[in-house]
Formats: sequence, C-alpha cells, structure tokens
Amino acid sequence: MRRVTSTTLHTLVGRTTFLFGAGGTAADARLRSKVEYTSLPAFLLPEEFTLVDLQRVYEIVLGRLVNKSALRTRVMAADLVTEVPRQRSGPTRPAQLYRLKDRHHPVFLPRTFSPCGE
Repeated sequence: MRRVTSTTLHTLVGRTTFLFGAGGTAADARLRSKVEYTSLPAFLLPEEFTLVDLQRVYEIVLGRLVNKSALRTRVMAADLVTEVPRQRSGPTRPAQLYRLKDRHHPVFLPRTFSPCGE
C-alpha cells in the first residue's frame, strides 16, 4: 500500500505545475474550476488513501487550503468513497483508509469548496 508522502506530493506539485503552467491560461482556470465540483483529484491517489491524503491532493491542485470538515462532508454526501477494513498506523493515531467506490468515473460533488477560513 502506497502512502502519500511529501516526496509523492512534491512530484504531484511538479505535475500540476506542468498541467497548469506558470502563466494561468483560460484552460488552467477551467480545469481548476472543474476540480472544485468533481472527484478528479482523487484519481491521483493510490488505491487506498486517507481523507487527509485526499485533502492534500485537492489543496495542491487548487493551489490553496481546503477546509477539512467541508471536504469530508462533500465526499461523504457524494458517496465517493468506501471504508477499507484497515487503518494506517503512524506516529499519531491510526487513520482510517478509504478507496474510491468507482475508479472509472468521476463523481460530481454537491457544492464547490470554499477557501479555508470562509
């Protein structure tokens, strides 16, 4: 099972920089706006992941912080993930693992993500 680490995220940041470019074109803006209401970033994760992993990917792709409880609410309301009967252990308390219910089709989320703090 792959864990989303800072190295993985650094690689992902490089990919999103490649995807979105430094200048910010209309296509970049369209793709980022699509990320606001779909599950597309979840497809960048390994098969099993934590909700914190999912939050980090959304934050990287959107280029800003995402409210943790808002993400969880939207993900659960959209019926996007299913719990895996395992947890990831680490230096802090164990984290519940999840997987996408459908790895072939993105899901439309009920609302967009407000920036953290709004």
